[in-house]
Amino acid sequence: MSLSAMAFFVLAACDGQRSVEQAKREVILAERAFESMLAAQGMAAAFSHFSDTQTVLLRQGDSLIMGREAIWVFYSQNADPRASLSWAPQFVDVSNDGTMAYTYGHYLYQVPDSSGQITKHRGVFHSVWKRKGGEWKLVWD
Repeated sequence: MSLSAMAFFVLAACDGQRSVEQAKREVILAERAFESMLAAQGMAAAFSHFSDTQTVLLRQGDSLIMGREAIWVFYSQNADPRASLSWAPQFVDVSNDGTMAYTYGHYLYQVPDSSGQITKHRGVFHSVWKRKGGEWKLVWD
């Protein structure tokens, strides 16, 4: 292999690493924007905005909610407007071609009862993201 060919492959590998690292940053920014929108506009708006038409959510143990419209309906009917949800990805990975990603970390769901006492639920989330039309969309949560 010639020196110029080796240099090409090394530069291509470095460029691929930069694009994967850039994609990881984009996914983290999408997670943050998702969380901010949820705090400002509620669960129905945020989940439906960041969802793809093919998104699937696993909720309430074994229920699958499929598609953006069904997600909007589910959260419009079931989300407590007094509740808050926060999370932070502790790990993100992106496919080599930069089109798929997954994150996981801890979440905190808080909701006040009728007396104002706040009940806290902590857990672990796992989300799968897909780059679609230049944006990262949630496809599994």
